[in-house]
Amino acid sequence: MSGHDAIRASAARLREQPPGAKFEFVAKQVNGPHALMLWRATSQRFDAVKGADSFVIKAGKIVSQSIHYRLVAG
Repeated sequence: MSGHDAIRASAARLREQPPGAKFEFVAKQVNGPHALMLWRATSQRFDAVKGADSFVIKAGKIVSQSIHYRLVAG
């Protein structure tokens, strides 16, 4: 899977893991075609800590994305 479908699927998986989570975006950095978002989320079941997404953007489209987070009991 690639493109918009892959990004949508990744976002859906993250929403399912800490259901009803409230997200907080801690920092955002953009340098040319590279972007980094640092975040955390809290929910009744799990907290996502040390969340980070990185992106490579070309011609206004995301061509690469990585995501990292750690789930802990909420």
